[in-house]
Amino acid sequence: MNLDQFFQDYLAEFQSDKGSLKGYEVSLFLQGCMGLYQKTKEECYLELLKTYAKQRITEEGTLIEEFKNDEMLENYHLGILLYFLWNQTKETFYEKALKELGSTFSSKYQGKNPMFAKEVKNIKDIYMVQPFYTLYDTIYNKKEHYLEIMEQFHTINQFPNDCKKAVLYVDCFSGMSEEIYEHYLTLLNLTKATIKDILGHARENKLFLNDGVADGSESVENTIFTSYAVLKSCHYKILLAEKYESTGAYLFHAAMEQYVSHQKQMEAKSGQAYLDKIKMMGIFMMAYSYLPSNF
Repeated sequence: MNLDQFFQDYLAEFQSDKGSLKGYEVSLFLQGCMGLYQKTKEECYLELLKTYAKQRITEEGTLIEEFKNDEMLENYHLGILLYFLWNQTKETFYEKALKELGSTFSSKYQGKNPMFAKEVKNIKDIYMVQPFYTLYDTIYNKKEHYLEIMEQFHTINQFPNDCKKAVLYVDCFSGMSEEIYEHYLTLLNLTKATIKDILGHARENKLFLNDGVADGSESVENTIFTSYAVLKSCHYKILLAEKYESTGAYLFHAAMEQYVSHQKQMEAKSGQAYLDKIKMMGIFMMAYSYLPSNF
């Protein structure tokens, strides 16, 4: 299968709804587009990302009124996209909007992710905020909230180890600076320990695809999320590539084979099934962006 073409073909399906869609699933898809633009330099990914951003910010670099609610989770993940677009294009209105988001967050929450104040803490909600403000604190706040950020990582560490927790850790790690080495090393070790525990538990209980027991959409999802966490961890030298890269690649191809086979049997156009498809395409794209060419 030509994976580059496979993902580009899906863009056309997403195009018509990209302005109105939002949430965790769409955030993963946008991140997948960022990864594939960096991997392939195909303009179709960058253009989709630009269009999505420009529906939320003005040409002067301010947030459109309906997106100024600082409690909207989508805004904070939008910050990741704005930083990416500013970094790729150097168009200043992206950075201006990014700073508006970040300064609002910093002044109101003082480095504290508001998702931790909820009675029921949801890893998906935390994911929508944590990578952005970790990155923002690194780039624009001179890392002044790293202590609070690390306290929250220790809170996350009390959650059960699963693939989404691993993805949260590794995406936050990529936004941290090595300059404050104690905190950098702590998150590196938390990420490494989480992924190793997930891999060991999954192998022991045959929870991955092609292990002889696991099957179905949940196993596909667990397998591809884990593949992404492993491959990105190898890229950032959290895990030894010589030891773990082949594992990440194996998981990617096993999940892709099962997903493509299953996808032919369902064509969801709306509702949660449609959002689930967006989520899955997003995480596949994210994993593929870190898949080495020799695999």
